[in-house]
Amino acid sequence: MAEYRRPDRPFPARPFMAGVAIVCLAIAVSAIYGYVTLLRLRTDYLENRALDLVSAVDSQTRGRGRGGRSDPSVWQPALEEALASQGETIAFIQVVSPVGELVASVGEQRPDQLVIDRQMTAPRQAGRGGGQGSTSERHIRVGFYPSSVAFITRAANVQVAVAAVAILTLLVVAGFSLRTLHGYLALREKEQKAQHLAALGAMSATLAHEIRNPLGAMKGLTQVAQEQLPESHEAQEHMSTVVAEAERLERLVTDLLQFARPQEMELADFDMRAAVEQACEMLQPDLEAGEVEVRVETAGHHRICSDHDGLRQVLLNILLNAIEASPAGGVVMVRLTQGPGGGTDSGVAVLVEDSGSGLEGRDPEELFEPFVTGKVRGSGLGLAVSRRIVERLGGSVSLVDRAEGGARCTIHLPSSSSGAS
Repeated sequence: MAEYRRPDRPFPARPFMAGVAIVCLAIAVSAIYGYVTLLRLRTDYLENRALDLVSAVDSQTRGRGRGGRSDPSVWQPALEEALASQGETIAFIQVVSPVGELVASVGEQRPDQLVIDRQMTAPRQAGRGGGQGSTSERHIRVGFYPSSVAFITRAANVQVAVAAVAILTLLVVAGFSLRTLHGYLALREKEQKAQHLAALGAMSATLAHEIRNPLGAMKGLTQVAQEQLPESHEAQEHMSTVVAEAERLERLVTDLLQFARPQEMELADFDMRAAVEQACEMLQPDLEAGEVEVRVETAGHHRICSDHDGLRQVLLNILLNAIEASPAGGVVMVRLTQGPGGGTDSGVAVLVEDSGSGLEGRDPEELFEPFVTGKVRGSGLGLAVSRRIVERLGGSVSLVDRAEGGARCTIHLPSSSSGAS
């Protein structure tokens, strides 16, 4: 039979999310780069439009007027003609002198317009008409409506929006996939554990039945021999050891059968405090042998409707663990309180605290696995059987370290069990 091991890390969630973060960062960087590129393309587009306008105005003003291009009347008609031909996209056109003076202007300038300033780049010598001079220092300032490049701005914004949606979608899909995968792995682990426990239970039941009969015969014959021999006989001590070990094996066989084939629950109304005191009385020989004291603290009575025999087995297992974990002279505290919520229907909480060394860094869940124990001669079935019984009754069992030292086992029981198997 294959060994079952609970995985420490079912799935590398951090590397997976780190990979998703890298992909999202790459998408964001690509979107930003595309956005900046489109804005640069918008500027280049406007500059090319302005350059075409400069060339058109330059050709229309060449050789006009007696005073050459220094005469504002030369520029004004050319600017008006240019504005009339492209009035849907151009808001204003201005000609600026080398010293910054406004030579000619058409249209209306507003703050929301995109302004491009271009130098007239084609210097020309004075011709026969004279007086044209160099135009290289004159500037033409063109104001464009934002709508003229709206298609580029819209493309840039759409690219950023698509990237943002892609990143958000990727994160949502990654989170959903990770959650689904964790659920699948948890379900798979639960199924494997159930299969393992089923096979383990079948094997345990077979072994328990095969061991119980010869073990009972060995114990019975040893006790008969003890009765027939004088009490002072040197073999009495060895026979007592055989009987004690046989009783220990009987408890192990009982645990195996309890684990393999849980008994049907018989629900009844009883006082939980009386059940705890009865379990302490049954463990009195262990208390005396370990020189450990049990103290029970409870206020009033805590009546519940549950399986008396099953809970007695649970209390015996957990109290015995606490007694064996406590040193000589130690104290085991048992506290009975109301369950979570504190109402009348909140059930009962049983807290068993030992004065031992605690869990010593071990995972509490591992100690509830079958055949896992921190004791040298333990079977590793006490906590596993106890949890199975309590969960069938609709309760829960947990194990934690105490800040004062030792461990605390908490049993939560409903006020009325459902009786489901």
